Formats: sequence, C-alpha cells, structure tokens
Amino acid sequence: MNRLKELREKAGMSQREIAEKLFLHTTQYFRYESGKSDMPLQFAIKIAQFYNVTIDYIAGISEDKGERKEETVDQIFAKKIKKLYKEMYEEK
Repeated sequence: MNRLKELREKAGMSQREIAEKLFLHTTQYFRYESGKSDMPLQFAIKIAQFYNVTIDYIAGISEDKGERKEETVDQIFAKKIKKLYKEMYEEK
C-alpha cells in the first residue's frame, strides 16, 4: 500500500508511531503498508479518518484525497440558517 507509506511519511511519522496511535502491532501495520496483508474494512476506515482522506484514496481507486475540514455542529447550523434567510428574504 504505497498510499499508506506516502501519507505516513507526509505526516512525518514512523511505522511504530502510526501503529501505536492506531492501537495496532507494528508488524501488522508494516504488513498493511507493504501490501503483504489485506487490510480489513474497519482498519481502512480508521486509517482514512486518521489521515482525513477517503477509503478510495487509500485503496488507490481515486486520486482525490477527499480532504475536508471538520465542521462543528454550530458551523453547519449557521450555514443552514444563512441559506434559509437568503431563500426567504433575498430572493423576493
């Protein structure tokens, strides 16, 4: 899995550091990263969340990382209120 290595190196972390953060044995992480073992879906989800990319990117299906900033509930609510306000008052 070259994508795992690429993401890990971009983060400036060792295999051991990533494995510890993900509560995984270093040897098993090495197997996933090198492609010697298939990665279970649950781990793919966990690693995608860790790096803030899509599972498709990790699997090499897409070049789009799908990176997005996390929004708080308040930010999402504020956007919806603004949109509703525009619909009600500005489009008349």
